Amino acid sequence: MKKSISIIIFNVFVYNFCAAHINQVIVPMAGLGTRLLPITKAAPKSMVALIDKPALHYIVDEALQSNMNDLCFIINENEYEAIANYFSPNPELDAILSERNKLHLLKEVNSLISRAQFTYIVQPQPLGLGHAVLMGKPFIRPYSFFGVMLPDNIIETDTPHMEDLIALAEMYNASIITIEEITYDQASQYAVVIPKSFLTEDLIEVEDIIEKPQVAGDTLCLGQMGRHVFSYDIFESLEAIEPGVGNEIQLTDAVRHMIQNGQRVLAYKLKGNRYDIGNIKGLLEATVTLALHNPLYRPMLCSIFKEEMSKN
Repeated sequence: MKKSISIIIFNVFVYNFCAAHINQVIVPMAGLGTRLLPITKAAPKSMVALIDKPALHYIVDEALQSNMNDLCFIINENEYEAIANYFSPNPELDAILSERNKLHLLKEVNSLISRAQFTYIVQPQPLGLGHAVLMGKPFIRPYSFFGVMLPDNIIETDTPHMEDLIALAEMYNASIITIEEITYDQASQYAVVIPKSFLTEDLIEVEDIIEKPQVAGDTLCLGQMGRHVFSYDIFESLEAIEPGVGNEIQLTDAVRHMIQNGQRVLAYKLKGNRYDIGNIKGLLEATVTLALHNPLYRPMLCSIFKEEMSKN
C-alpha cells in the first residue's frame, strides 16, 4: 500500500440508530508482528496461515457466527493489499476454478465475503492498542455498543464467545471484557482485573484493571484477553488518558478511566481454548491443536507424527 492511500477508506451505509443489536466490530492489527519475524517481514501477522486459512479468517468467522457482520480493520499501510485481496471477490479466479470443477476450494472464504462488510482504516504509527481502537471511532455508530477482537487470539469454543459477550452487554447495559485465569508469574504480560463482586460464577463486576503489573507469586489471578464489547464511552476515555506502559495509549488505561468515572465494566471468564498466535510457540500450538480437532486433517497429522516418531 503506497503513501497515497488515504487514512480512512470508508464505506457509507444508512444506519438505523435505534437498532439494538450489536453488529459492529473493530479488529486492531496494525502492529509490526516483531515476535513472528521473519514470517512477518513481508506478510501481515494477521494473515499468517493456520492450517489452510489465514488467522484473520478465523476472526471474521467468529464475528459472523456472533451475528456481527460489519467489520473495521485497523491496519498499517503495508497490509492493505494482502488483506483486501483475500476478503474481496475475485471473479477471474472463480471462473478458472469453475472450469476445473474446483470452485469448492473458495466456497468458505466466498461465503464470508458475501455475508460481511469490511472497512479499512490505516493507523499511521503504532501508538498502542488504545490508539488503534480510537482510530475506529468514525466507523462506529454514535452512542452504540461495539465489539473489539484481537486477531492474535484465536478462540475455540462450543458456542461463539462474542455472542455471549453481546448478550451480557445488552442484559446489563455495560461494557464487558474477557478474562482468563493466569498465574501471577504471567501477570506482567497481561492486564490484570481486580474484582469488585461476582454476579455469577463466571461474571465479575470490575473494581479496577492494571496494565502489566509487576507482581510475583504462585496463585491465580484474572488476566484480560482479546475479546471485548464496549459502550461508545470508551472513546471519550481513550481521548482523555495519557500514554501509559511503553509510552503508548493503552486500552486498559481507558477501561480504568471509565470505571473511575462511574461507567460500569464487567468481566466474563472465557469458556474454551485460547491460542496466542503472536509468538512462535503459540502459533505452533494453535496449528497443531486445531488440526487435531479437525476431522479432515487429524488423520493426516497423526500419520505424519507417527512416521516422524518411528524414525527416532
